[in-house]
Amino acid sequence: PARVASIQRNSLSLLCEHGSFETHPPRSAEPLSARFAVGDWLLIERAARCVLRRLEPYSCIERAAAGRKSQSQLIAANVDTLLIATSCNDDFNLSRLERYLALAYESRVAPLVVLTKADLVDESSRFIAAVNEIAPLVPVIALNALDHTSATALTPWLGAGQTVALVGSSGVGKSTLTNTLCMRAE
Repeated sequence: PARVASIQRNSLSLLCEHGSFETHPPRSAEPLSARFAVGDWLLIERAARCVLRRLEPYSCIERAAAGRKSQSQLIAANVDTLLIATSCNDDFNLSRLERYLALAYESRVAPLVVLTKADLVDESSRFIAAVNEIAPLVPVIALNALDHTSATALTPWLGAGQTVALVGSSGVGKSTLTNTLCMRAE
């Protein structure tokens, strides 16, 4: 087995127990991004480094592809938790949050709302309450994405064998949170 780490125009970057490598799946009329997603598990023939088949994913995040055709674009597969980042400021938008929650449910992925920039407001509790109003069963964590200690609140979702994806609008702190989590892991 190997896992898709990234998809280029004509090749896949894969991770397996023996390290990482690149492979070129057989050509098809469909682009690679329509046939594979980051997170896919593939059976490969190790010596030839060729894809034998894609294993059926237990979750699949997809969206409508750009263009006139009614096609979907695979985004990520086999994700356990969708971290939905939104910030405790003027960018906080319940309608947008509901769309991300719908994406999680349609994809069969457990959502977790991550309220970033909690350090910039006096009370993050009003943001937590607003999320609880529209999604009472969804866990909500307010944190400072720059602070390693604050980011440890995500530890239950970041264990061995867990796959998470991070979504959110531009400027909510996704890159900051990712960098903080990566530094914590080192």
